[in-house]
Amino acid sequence: MKIRIEWQKPVLLFKNKQLVYTDDEIEAIDNKAGVYYFARKHGNSVEQPFYIGETLALRTRLKQHLNSVKIMDALRGYENPNTVRIAQGPRFFHYGYLSGDARDKKKRLKIVQRYLINEALSMQWLLLNKQGTAIRPTHTLSFEGNSAGRGCYPKSADVED
Repeated sequence: MKIRIEWQKPVLLFKNKQLVYTDDEIEAIDNKAGVYYFARKHGNSVEQPFYIGETLALRTRLKQHLNSVKIMDALRGYENPNTVRIAQGPRFFHYGYLSGDARDKKKRLKIVQRYLINEALSMQWLLLNKQGTAIRPTHTLSFEGNSAGRGCYPKSADVED
């Protein structure tokens, strides 16, 4: 299956804990199927995602998030006892539209979302899940040497902290 995402220019949402986006910027987002992530800018180059999602209606989903206390606390950089604190830096909304075939949209979006999450975790970035709690990065173990010594254990495995 070939899946194509057409990424758009990110929207700056918060800077120095202050809201900076406009309603016009939000309304300019098409209400199409796509994937998205909230990210914080780190230094001059890297924008680290801290929440990754998929939806059949991007504009509607962003508006829902902007009305969510947990996401808004993370965007503003506020500490919440029920969530992890995301390091400081400007907050952006990155999004891309799903292009091509109208069949199996949800399945294709889930595949892309899973890829984005796995890549973020492989870079040891902390992600929030839909309950606002942390998804801890995994570690890849590899076992080398004598296979008889390894016994029933596989050559490699992914484990969480």
